Amino acid sequence: MRIRIVVLIVLVIALPLITTYAAAVAVRDVTFTTGNLGKVVFSHQIHMKQQGLQGNCRSCHPAVFNIRGTTARATMQDMAQGRSCGACHNGRTAFGLKKCDACHRTGDVVYRIKATGKTVFSHRKHLESTPDCGGCHPGVFNHAKKRFTMAEMAKGKSCGACHTGRKTFPLKNCDRCHPTRELIFKVPDLKDSPFSHAFHTGVYRCENCHDAIFQAGRSKTVVTMDQMAKGKSCGACHDGKTAFTVAENCEKCHS
Repeated sequence: MRIRIVVLIVLVIALPLITTYAAAVAVRDVTFTTGNLGKVVFSHQIHMKQQGLQGNCRSCHPAVFNIRGTTARATMQDMAQGRSCGACHNGRTAFGLKKCDACHRTGDVVYRIKATGKTVFSHRKHLESTPDCGGCHPGVFNHAKKRFTMAEMAKGKSCGACHTGRKTFPLKNCDRCHPTRELIFKVPDLKDSPFSHAFHTGVYRCENCHDAIFQAGRSKTVVTMDQMAKGKSCGACHDGKTAFTVAENCEKCHS
């Protein structure tokens, strides 16, 4: 009788300690570092609050996840076959694996282009129109750092897979991705000459000037008024036919 009482007392004292320890283990976040997709954080706390999982560690351990410190990693293909996270994230028990941004945090991707400055790709904007990440990954973009030229995009590579003018705006709408800015040209012995991208892109398209007349980016080549009068630089359009002539309208630019 005394032995039973002692055992009962030990259990009464130990049970809260065991529960506390289990809870401490349960709420610890687990961080997975992926090769090209940053860190993925698994929250025990969030999962333990889900219906049917409250305090029931055996729902996942050890059948789905071995808690003995295994280093084996499951691929997305493995998960699609029901392994690892895919045991629940199948679109029925929990959201499907195609909802990538629920686990893989997305953000803006900044490309630094020498000629035109930085170009910002917004995952948020693109996910609003195409919520399925599989529409781009890995078929169009395989998370590699390879850069594509505009010529390659025109053939359907990279951004050109969608930016065709049918699915969404065409590549010719350069200013939608490449920011333009107002330019000031320093002219010796005369007042500075401003060039307005805002005005000119409202009348013409980017390809009307770039790269045949003006190479994108800051050029160190100085073009004289005599050269412009012969069709160089601004003179390609400012010839008195397409736009006012450079020969007789100095105050239009030098004011």
